[in-house]
Amino acid sequence: MQNSLINPEKHLLPPLTAKVVLCFSLGYFYNLKKHWQGSKVKAFGPSKCFRCLVAGTEITVLGGMLGAGLALLAGENALAAGGKEFISLGTAGWIGAEDWRPGRLVTSHQGIDQSGLAHELGLQPKVDFTPWPDLPPYPLVTVGHAYALTPNRLTHYQSLGASLIEMELAVLGALFRQNNLSLTPLLVLSDGVRQGKWVDCRQSKQTEEGIQQAIQLFEDFWPNQLTELKPLS
Repeated sequence: MQNSLINPEKHLLPPLTAKVVLCFSLGYFYNLKKHWQGSKVKAFGPSKCFRCLVAGTEITVLGGMLGAGLALLAGENALAAGGKEFISLGTAGWIGAEDWRPGRLVTSHQGIDQSGLAHELGLQPKVDFTPWPDLPPYPLVTVGHAYALTPNRLTHYQSLGASLIEMELAVLGALFRQNNLSLTPLLVLSDGVRQGKWVDCRQSKQTEEGIQQAIQLFEDFWPNQLTELKPLS
C-alpha cells in the first residue's frame, strides 16, 4: 500500500518469475508440486513457493494464503518480488440461480468485494478479471468469513448479480489492477446452494477430478494461449 510505514520491499523475499500461479489452499499448492516437481519449497513471507517449468515456461507457484487478508499480503509480496502475470487455482461456491455440479471448471470476469478490505485500503471494490479462455465466466463475490453466510447475506450477494462466492479474488484483483496488472481465475465448483441448503462437496471425487482437470489445463494451454492473455484496458 502507498505511504505505508511497512512495505514488502523491506523484507527479504525470493525473486519470482514474471508468471505466477496462486494457490490459496496449501493442499492445491502441494498437488501442483507433486505434478510439476520443480525446485525445493521455500518460505515466501507467510506463504510458500517453488519454481518449475510447465510446457517449457518457467513459473513460480505460491501457496498458503487463505482469506482476503493473507491473499492481499501475498499479492503485495509477489509484486515486490517481480510477479507480472497472475493466474489463480482454487475452488468456489455456487450461489447462482441455475443448478450446479461439483468439479465443474469455471472462470470469472468480474469480482465484488464484500469483505470490507478493499474499502479499508482504498482499493476499488468492483474489479474486472481476465477470464480463462473457453471456460464459462461468472461474476463472483469475495467475503471475509465463510461461516458468516446467513440467508440474508446470501440474498444480498445474489442481488449484486454474483453466481460464485469465495474469499480472496476481488481484493487481490483490485490490488493488481491498481498496479496495471490483471488476474485470471481458474475455479473448480466445490460447494453451493441447492434447494435452499448449502451442499459441501469439497472432499468429493468430482471435486478432486475437477482439480486434476484444472492442472491439465495449465499443461495444455500454457504457454500458447495464456502467455497471450493481456490485461483488460
